[in-house]
Amino acid sequence: RTVSMAAKYRGGVVTEPAGVPSRLRDAAAGAVDRARQAYDGFALHDAASAAFDLLTQANERISSSEPWNIAKDPARAAELDRVLYDLLEATRIATLLLVPVMPRKSRDALRRLGDPAEPALARTAWGSAGTTLTTSGGDPLFPRIEDPAKPKDAKPAKNK
Repeated sequence: RTVSMAAKYRGGVVTEPAGVPSRLRDAAAGAVDRARQAYDGFALHDAASAAFDLLTQANERISSSEPWNIAKDPARAAELDRVLYDLLEATRIATLLLVPVMPRKSRDALRRLGDPAEPALARTAWGSAGTTLTTSGGDPLFPRIEDPAKPKDAKPAKNK
């Protein structure tokens, strides 16, 4: 979703704006600390949980900021850049935290997020991929699995 917004609003190139504070930077640092402690204790589920908690906070940032509305006002360009950069960077860091449990998908996701370097927990510092991220799209990382018994144009049943 974030890569799609970066493509739509910034042609896939998002630069961190100077002087506009980040709302997700501290959350990312906390997730990294939690994940490192979990990995040190061989608690893979806790490390993955730290990454997914950061992704949940990024998703909440999307809901609270509504980037699609910010994008309508050219005077709010720096605000949009901050939101998009924060989302990409938080997602990049969460993805790095997931490399030990999802190596192939994580590498593909990192490439799409503008960080094609070899994944390493040492690169989980905010901004360690640079202040400009160039995203790229692709097929869904986790394609929806269709039920072959269910017609594709069938509408979901309504609860009564």
